[in-house]
Amino acid sequence: MPVFAAPAYLIAALAASAVVAALHLLAWRRPHPTPLPTARFAPPSAVRALSRDLRLSDALLLALRVLALLLAGVALARPSLAPRRAGAARVVVIDASRRVASVDQARDSARAHLAGADDVVWIRVDSAATLVTDSTVGGRAEVRGRLGAGIVAAIREAHRLARTRARTTIVVVSPFAVESWDAGLGPMRGTWDGEIVPVRVAARAGETGVTATGSVAARAARPELPPLRDPLGAAFALALDAAAPPVRVKRGAPNAADSAWAREGGIVIAWSGDAPGNGGASGEPPSDVLTTGGRSVVGHFGRPGTGVPPGAAILRWGDGTPAATEASLGRGCLRSVGVAVPVAGDEALRPAFLRVVRELAGACGGGGEALLDSAAISAWARPRAAGEGTPTGAVAGGSVRSARGGARELSLADRALQRWLLLAVAAVLLAEWIVRARRPTGGSSVARSTAAQPREAA
Repeated sequence: MPVFAAPAYLIAALAASAVVAALHLLAWRRPHPTPLPTARFAPPSAVRALSRDLRLSDALLLALRVLALLLAGVALARPSLAPRRAGAARVVVIDASRRVASVDQARDSARAHLAGADDVVWIRVDSAATLVTDSTVGGRAEVRGRLGAGIVAAIREAHRLARTRARTTIVVVSPFAVESWDAGLGPMRGTWDGEIVPVRVAARAGETGVTATGSVAARAARPELPPLRDPLGAAFALALDAAAPPVRVKRGAPNAADSAWAREGGIVIAWSGDAPGNGGASGEPPSDVLTTGGRSVVGHFGRPGTGVPPGAAILRWGDGTPAATEASLGRGCLRSVGVAVPVAGDEALRPAFLRVVRELAGACGGGGEALLDSAAISAWARPRAAGEGTPTGAVAGGSVRSARGGARELSLADRALQRWLLLAVAAVLLAEWIVRARRPTGGSSVARSTAAQPREAA
């Protein structure tokens, strides 16, 4: 049974059709002349009698006009042939990354929110999102979580379920660690105008980044840095402290010894770009922007022509292209940085650049124990009102107004049906014009009268 988004147009069309039919039936017409039986007693003159003719005339014209009105009303009422939605659905996102204390406890917390659900979709998210069942969620993965991938998959499934279910809810079960959060989650929320329920579970205690143990701890009592005459070496010497993880910074590509050192749990930073002494005022690179972890720095940094190897971007240029990438290697990681630091001036020693250097020397995978604030999570999960902007705070990264906000949008099939109905209206109006043009000149509603002239025989 079709559903109408604007039924007022259909009601108006029905009323207009009733008025047209009433006006057509109330029309008067002159009947054929009929001589009276007693005409022989009347003087020899034309004798006529008028009476009301109740026979329907021009039925085809009436049918075409009513049909055009009804078709136009149905088209403007925006019909939809989609099935009527009923029931409830849940899309459950289970965080199974290294920051979760217990995946079993997270699964139990999710089941507490499934009461009354007719359909349930489970999504496991660690470094990627996977569709699973509640019995195949599995254990914790010792990887950095990517909640953004899970939310994208959940919104896709929620839109699919919303076609047949009256209410669809996304349930996100996670400790909501800072390392698992993606800046794009703010705009993602704007693409789903339904309900999102955040469920915080216990986080895993202890540092989740790389821990300096074994031979690496012994060899990394002091970071291995370029000489202090190199602006890069001076910047790292000022930025790092005693709590920094084992790090080795070198100019150029890493060698086999560097890779072996990283596999044992160290961090190798291979920094490409202009070597010391190749900068100066005459060869000063143009001004550019570097961003990492929500921090930005503006300076005269150059871009090597070779770029950086593929990997997880941990530092970007102002236009979004990667300036540094990270690749896991054993228990450690290898970071490749493609930034030319000028030798002249003190740009490499400024506080903004030192903050970027400190983040580049952080634990592999960006690990840490920081958790997102509960108020910020609630503000992110709250549905956006029409015209409402992005909430302030560390969580929201922008908002995209949902195309589904306000009146219900028609599907492609429903829009095609609306277009065909409007074309049918045009065809019916053309047929009505043709039928009306072919009517007799005098009109069929008024019959020509002929004088009855009965006379007595002489």
